[in-house]
Amino acid sequence: MQTVITYYKNLTRWDVKSYLCLFSSPYAVEELEKYIYEHSEKENIGNETEKEFPILGVTNKVGVYLNEYVRGENINQPYKKVRGGELTYNPYRVNVGSIGVIQNEYDNFYISPAYVVFGTKEGLFNEYIHLVLSSSWFNPYLRAATSGSVRQNLTFDLLSQLKVPVPPLKIQEKIVSDWQKAQKEAQELNKKAEEREKSIGDFVFAELEMKKKEYKQAGNGFVVWFKDFERWGIGFNDYIRQGLLDFKSKYEISPLGKIILNFQYGTSEKANRIKGIPILRMNNIVGGDLDISDLKYIELSKKEFESLRLVKGDLLFNRTNSKELVGKTAIFSLEGDFVFASYLIRIKIDDRKADPNYINIIFNSPIIRNQIDAISRQIIGQANVNTEELSSFKIPLPPLPKQKEIAKKVEAIRAEIAEIKAKASGVLETTQKGIGEMLKA
Repeated sequence: MQTVITYYKNLTRWDVKSYLCLFSSPYAVEELEKYIYEHSEKENIGNETEKEFPILGVTNKVGVYLNEYVRGENINQPYKKVRGGELTYNPYRVNVGSIGVIQNEYDNFYISPAYVVFGTKEGLFNEYIHLVLSSSWFNPYLRAATSGSVRQNLTFDLLSQLKVPVPPLKIQEKIVSDWQKAQKEAQELNKKAEEREKSIGDFVFAELEMKKKEYKQAGNGFVVWFKDFERWGIGFNDYIRQGLLDFKSKYEISPLGKIILNFQYGTSEKANRIKGIPILRMNNIVGGDLDISDLKYIELSKKEFESLRLVKGDLLFNRTNSKELVGKTAIFSLEGDFVFASYLIRIKIDDRKADPNYINIIFNSPIIRNQIDAISRQIIGQANVNTEELSSFKIPLPPLPKQKEIAKKVEAIRAEIAEIKAKASGVLETTQKGIGEMLKA
């Protein structure tokens, strides 16, 4: 049994966990209060109604980033003004790594007043404390700091009470340097993976022996045959002018509807994180595959469940959201019972005519991507594609054995990409683990 004795004058909180989860280190372990300050300066930028203001955000993947530009007329509360070199975090999500150092290029930008902004004083490097607070080995202590608060909220006051290892500046500098080297190596590997990923489109074009259809230029305009004229919109026809919609191929070009058995929209019932049937949503489709690391659940009647239950080979299509997210697809290949949400359309493919994995590859290539971008309608700020438009998409349709051959080759390329990305993650995890072992007693 673990027992901790503390003086009443030092008893600032009543939750047990924060006193039992104590960090020990070969270096001095001190409260952050001595080394940090809060930057809570705010401005009523909403008063300048015609001006656009740069608003920052924070995620556990990219750190601090430029989220959007917002006109003053749409801002109804004071925003915090930040300085380059300071740190900021989401007090409700810092325990999952939503913290970052503000780049100098974001100096004097703004962030929501809900975020905590702070800087470091003499004796502590900002990059070092960012590394500690965002690391997996320190995460249990960070979570313990919020265990007695509402919604796991790490306020600046709680952050100030947090005890962290504070090695000499030379040690901090070396730790930061080692981490930056690991990040650089991981970035180079991820860049290599990204380039390999981009090559898939070229590979598919070559396999299908595809070429863009050429149109005659006429000054600043262009000439198109009336038989090819489908819409009056300028944007749509500009895609035609660039040769992004019409392709020639060694194989038959067919409407997608030719190989589809039926469509079905998902359910709009509210999902939760606790119990029920797992439901796949828009955010579960990542890079043409399914990612179920962030999964929600839904309670349905037996009849509703049977109508929405996914079967291996079903193609899921994201029909609405921002233009960049519309058209995301993935093949359902998971074990177990799953249903799907209303933003998704389930496409049943006739596997006697087409291989679902091949069709998924075509959806994630410029062949269909350009068609989606050209025809997706904007409704209340969101792009949309309906089943009629889906059916009209043109796809190259080689014989079934050739489809399967292409799908198999692309799967091998994606396995290679996954291996490169895993190596990049491994570099960061190994370095972070080594830093943790050095700082923990």
